[in-house]
Formats: sequence, structure tokens, C-alpha cells
Amino acid sequence: MMNAPVKLMEQRCPSCNAPLTVSAADNVVTCRYCNNSITINRQKPPANVPRVTTFGTPGHVPSTVLYMPAATIGASILPALIPVVVLLVVAIGGAITALGRRFVSLPATCHPNETMTISGKKFDGTQPAIVAGVNCKITIKDSTITSTEPIVKGGINLELRIENSKLKSKTRAIDLASTNAKIWISGKSEVSGDEAGIYGENNVEVEVKDSTVSGGQDGIHLGTNGKLALIDAKVSGKEHGVTLGTNGKLNSKGSTITGEEAGLHFEGNGVLEMRSTTITSSDVALFFQSNGDAKITDKSSIKSSKSDGIGTTSSSTKMQIEDSKIDGADVGIRASSNSEIRLRKGASVHGTAAGIKAENSFKLSVEGASIDSAGPGVQGSSNAEIRVTVGSMVKGTPAFQFPSQPSRFDVPDGTFTGEKQLDSRSSGGGSGSSTADNMAMRLVVQSTNSLVASCKDGKSGVLTVKILVAPNGKVTDVVKGASTVSKTVETCAISRLRGMSFPSRSGTTTIATTYTF
Repeated sequence: MMNAPVKLMEQRCPSCNAPLTVSAADNVVTCRYCNNSITINRQKPPANVPRVTTFGTPGHVPSTVLYMPAATIGASILPALIPVVVLLVVAIGGAITALGRRFVSLPATCHPNETMTISGKKFDGTQPAIVAGVNCKITIKDSTITSTEPIVKGGINLELRIENSKLKSKTRAIDLASTNAKIWISGKSEVSGDEAGIYGENNVEVEVKDSTVSGGQDGIHLGTNGKLALIDAKVSGKEHGVTLGTNGKLNSKGSTITGEEAGLHFEGNGVLEMRSTTITSSDVALFFQSNGDAKITDKSSIKSSKSDGIGTTSSSTKMQIEDSKIDGADVGIRASSNSEIRLRKGASVHGTAAGIKAENSFKLSVEGASIDSAGPGVQGSSNAEIRVTVGSMVKGTPAFQFPSQPSRFDVPDGTFTGEKQLDSRSSGGGSGSSTADNMAMRLVVQSTNSLVASCKDGKSGVLTVKILVAPNGKVTDVVKGASTVSKTVETCAISRLRGMSFPSRSGTTTIATTYTF
């Protein structure tokens, strides 16, 4: 037996044109497809209210009021037909969700939960081109958009796709002063801002593929928990190419990052994986403020033209470098306390003043890699652990320089060029010296720094010398090694060192040391 009719009326949402089910008692209903609240007005629509047309067609005007003349009240749909209506709702609703709002004039506002597509647009304005609400999904394609204000602004949980488009702003091109946004940039797009190309705060994820992002300060700046993926991309900034806040992560392949103060700057707990990627800077190319973890492979390159290739200022940084080059005008890698560096096959580290310079509790493994410098190849402090395998090469003046014998020093003959200066003197000089004798010798060597520094002529450079000391402590000769200073500075420094006196020892001592001006 068929049940009695259910009094339901199928209407059309005046905002998105999706099927809308309204009962006789409803005054307000919510569209399940566009989430707009629709007010039910039970009267004939005024003459100036446009008729609901197919969503996305020219002339479509969204509304939040549905006019239902009284004559329609009581119309019914038999239960047997309800499944058909449901299927129709699902089918039409899917198409509407996929289309979203396509016919958009700029500037525009993306309302909460709205899907918006901007295609083939040209816009040059003095206000934000697009203001995004909560849960917006925006696609910009084949468009050129410029503004004195941000191109896209705001948007908690925003999903933004930029394809084959050019976005240029006098401030930040994409300004996400909000959380949980996701951005995909592809198709040779160009995003630039006089302040930043992309600026995001917490939990922002960005992927840049086959595109360019640039900024007057930072190319890309992401706050806490930022995640950045670069694929065949170019990112540049006049200060920093990329800045990532605490817990930032960067995965890069086939890309280029450049900046004047730093190419890539991690503020804390940064994680880096780079392949076939180049990072360059006038200052420090790659900078970990604290606790970094880096894996650098596949012919990547990190280079500074005036300072360090890689620099750290706080503890516990780990680096694994393979088949890649690190080059610093000053130091190749400057590592902080508790740092661990593993150089694997094909890795090379070069620095003019030092190849690698590290603080306390430094661990270094060199496996089929090379380190070279006009100054010390590897220079460290106390509690160092050094391991070099056959097939590797460490070259410097000296090759190794530590204030005391490292707790582990596994360095086979033939894997280094230069002396092993492990206690502020040549490892081959003297015999039977006590710890107190060694300390006295180190103190005198340290005192020569200020003596030689007074020879500086205003230009920077490095001077390496060998000081030959007789058993009675008198200097018998000073031999010049690598030098990038003027002849005047060399002559002055050598002359002053010849007049030095050192502690008496049981044998002749050779002291190899480097002075930086």
C-alpha cells in the first residue's frame, strides 16, 4: 500500500541554482552545496528580481532570498519519486561544486566556503585584487594581475592555485596573515612583491613548480611550521631568498635560491633536503639559526661571495653532503657546538680562511670527499671526533688545527696535505713535553695574534707561517706559507715573530699558525 504524500517542494537555490528542498513550514533553509542561508519569502517575486538561471551563465545573479508564491505551497512529491530527486541533486550538485564561481570581476571577495576561478583576466588596481574568506578555494589561471596592494589577501584554510599567471604587488603579492593555507604555483607563473612574493604565518604549505617567486625583502617568508616544496623553481629576495620560521621544512629539486643577506634562512629546528639545487648569497648562503638538519645531494651548490657558505649560530646541527659543493669566501662551513657533519662521496668544501671551522664537541666524517683551504682545512675546539677514510683529501695550512688531541682522530696517512696541528704546534715537534709545557706554548702562540694584528694595512687577508723554535725558546726562522696580504704586512709580521721568545723545550719545535687580517 502506498504511503500518503509528503509535502515537500523542490525549488532552486537562488545563489547557486542547485536543487533545494523546502517544506511548507520552512522560513530559512541552508543550501547543501554553497552553504548559503536562504530566506523563504512566500510571495510573488518583484518584477526587478532576475529569474534564477543556470549557474555560471552570463547574467547569473546570486541571491539569498527565495520567492515562493502561496499557490506553490502544498505541492507534493510522492515518496516513490524522492530517490530520483536525490540522485538529481547529487548529479547537479557535483557539477556546481566543480564549477564554482567562474565569472568574476576584479577586485573580488571570495566568501566563506566558496570556490572561485579567475581565468584570462587583466587587472591593475590600487586595492587588494582578491580578499579571501574562511575555507576559500581560488584558482587563478592565464591572468596578469597587478596592484599597489596584495593580489591575494587573508584566508584561513585557503587553497590557492596559480597557473600560468603573473602577479605583481607593491607590497606582498600573496599576504596570508592567517593560518593553514595551501598554495600551488605552476605553469611558468611569476609572483613578485616589493616586500615579499609570498608571506605566510602559521602552518602554511607552498609548492612552486616551474615558476618564479621574488621579493624586495624575502622571496618567500613562512612562519612557524611552514612547509615549502620547490621543483624547477627560482626564488630570490634582496635580503633573504627564503625565510622559514621554527620547525620549517624545505624540499627542493632542480631549483635556485638567491639572497643578499642569506639565500636560505632557517630560524629554528629547520629541516632541509635539497637535490640539484643552487643557493647563493653575498653573505651567508645557507644559515641555520639553531638545530638544523640538512641533506644536500645530487650536484647541489651552496656559495657565498663574501662570507660563509654554510653558517650556524646555535647547537646541534646535522649535515649530510654528497656529490655537492660548498664554497665560502671566508669559511666553507662554520659549525656550532654539538654539530655533526658527514661528507660523502663527491662532496667538496672550500673556504679561503678555513674549510670547516667548528666549536666544541664537533663530529666530522669524510668519506670519499675533499676539504681545502689556504688556511686550516679543519679547525675546531675541544672534544672533537674526526674520521677520514682512504680516498678522501683534507688540504690546508695546517690540514687540522685543534687546541688538543681530539678524542677520536682516525686520519690515515695520505689523506691530508699539511700538518696535523693538534696542540698549537706541529705534531712532530718536541718530545717528552708535559701538559703544562704545552699550555705555556699555546699561551705564547695566542699572544702573537695581537702582535701580528698591528701590522694590518686596512685590507683583509690571510697569512700562514711556520715558526721554527730552538730548544732554548729562541725563534731561529719564520717561513711564509699561503698569503693573501700585501708584502708590507708579510714583512712586518715575520719581523715581529722573529723577535718572539717561547718556553724552553727538550727539542726543536715547529709551530704552524694562520693569522687573519
